[in-house]
Amino acid sequence: MVSTGTPCPQCGKPMAGLPCPHCRFGGALAAPEAAMSPPRLHLLKPLENTARWTVRLLLLQALTLLFTVSMMIAVALETDGGHRFGTMTTFQEINAFNCVQSIAWLAAVIQFLVWQYRLRVNCELLGVQGMEQSPGMGVAWWFIPIANLFMPYMVLQELWRAGLAAQTAAGGRVAWRQTPACPVIKTYWIVKIANIVIPFILQFDMLLTFMIPGRGSPASAMENMGKTVFATTIASNTGQAALCFMEVFIVERLTRRYHALLAQRQPPSQAQQLPQ
Repeated sequence: MVSTGTPCPQCGKPMAGLPCPHCRFGGALAAPEAAMSPPRLHLLKPLENTARWTVRLLLLQALTLLFTVSMMIAVALETDGGHRFGTMTTFQEINAFNCVQSIAWLAAVIQFLVWQYRLRVNCELLGVQGMEQSPGMGVAWWFIPIANLFMPYMVLQELWRAGLAAQTAAGGRVAWRQTPACPVIKTYWIVKIANIVIPFILQFDMLLTFMIPGRGSPASAMENMGKTVFATTIASNTGQAALCFMEVFIVERLTRRYHALLAQRQPPSQAQQLPQ
């Protein structure tokens, strides 16, 4: 019996030698795949400045959202004959606040996706094997309905685990995929889903006010709608601000892992020459 110390190539179960005690496979074992391919360091895309600007724009978006929330609370505390929430001025003020923060949101989203794309490309150029999501699809998943509820989470977790590819290379080609998931990314995604579901529930209740007879007079319905829009916007913006702060943490930690991987894969003589 020849000792191999590898999983059976036919059934995948661990075996001490040939033939496999589980499936009786007795053929020759193929040579194991290289844990990491040779790095292509000259093709690396600069990431340090991209990450830095991503963090700055995310913090700007968070501050804009919190400022919008504070201004809306100040508006809500004003009174106008007891019917403040039922006026058209209220909705115009909400739209004005939302337009301001939407500009910051668009800039932060574009920069975040550029950072994610470059990080994914660089991981492959550093020789990480077995990544399931391509750089382009990693970005596209954020815009595909239904899939964007779970696929971007998987992309972020994959990038988190890929940072340990060099440390786990002795375990095989995809040993890094078995490393623990990032708890912060899990929390971030739970908050993100909640930030979608809760405003939807509030808006659904607002629609019931108009669709179901007997839930109040038109004036009362308009007042309730104004309150619901205010509550929905405040809750959504507060949740978005929390998400921005978590995204800052994720960007910084993933970038730090990338630099650790880069340091392990580059010759010491090139340490100051490669793009960071």
